[in-house]
Amino acid sequence: MSNFHSYSTYVAPEESQETPYTSPAIRDTGEVTSVIFRNGEATSETSHISRSISASELTPYQPDDWRSTALKQNGFPATEITPETIVSLGGTQGRVQDFVAAGILQSGPNGYELAPAIEEAPQVQEDLSDTPGMPQEFADAVDAAMSVFDDNTLEAGLSLGISHLAGDVDFNAVVRKLSMGSGIEPSDASQRAQFILGTYQQQADSYLAKQGIGKEDLPAFYEFAKTQKSALLGALNKHIRQGNLADYKPLVSKFLSSTAPSVEALRANGFQTRTVDKQDQVRINGVWLGLKAAARANLI
Repeated sequence: MSNFHSYSTYVAPEESQETPYTSPAIRDTGEVTSVIFRNGEATSETSHISRSISASELTPYQPDDWRSTALKQNGFPATEITPETIVSLGGTQGRVQDFVAAGILQSGPNGYELAPAIEEAPQVQEDLSDTPGMPQEFADAVDAAMSVFDDNTLEAGLSLGISHLAGDVDFNAVVRKLSMGSGIEPSDASQRAQFILGTYQQQADSYLAKQGIGKEDLPAFYEFAKTQKSALLGALNKHIRQGNLADYKPLVSKFLSSTAPSVEALRANGFQTRTVDKQDQVRINGVWLGLKAAARANLI
């Protein structure tokens, strides 16, 4: 039997010897001693057991608390939040003092906490009335009508279609571009273009009705809008390309301030109306006024 001796040197841990954070854990160790009898002699054996405890079991914060992500500069979990502590907020990792400077965190009597704007943000609901979207069956039908055109042909066709709706391009120019670019018959291209542009037109009509433009006032509104060329082109592009109809609102305001709306539109918006000597009148603040006079005074 060889006379083998093993030596080990204990090195006391120091703060500077901490290794970078990988998956921090501590081990709960212990010993179990068992006695075994063999041939009338008792022998004992000692075995060591250990159990891993992850860092998540050590943090005093709940998993959904931003403070549970706190780390020291060396990457080890931190239970004390200081300006230099690294935390994760909104998918971004940084020092606490940096989040304070950005207005995301603030220092309070109970330590660092989320700034009020961050806490209140989930309660804000976005107004989607300007981006109503299309019923699914219409959206599917528009996609089917566009499916025969490649990207370049479709882009050119939409640009010409928008110019047509603004009164600058004849509809036949739209048909020719779509037919030549795709190789389909002009009659087929015409039907597809009419359906696509007509669907967007119906969506605009519905939106404008909610802005106070009655059905019988739509032709007059579109004729007025064509005199505001830049604004109309912007509204059409944003509507057809982004599905957002908000840019029609300034046009509606200008139209209503310069043109008397119809009696039907006024009634739909809660105004009392009457006709005297074949002249339509509207009741405003207890006084009956002619529609044109009320419009010029920006009362309707």
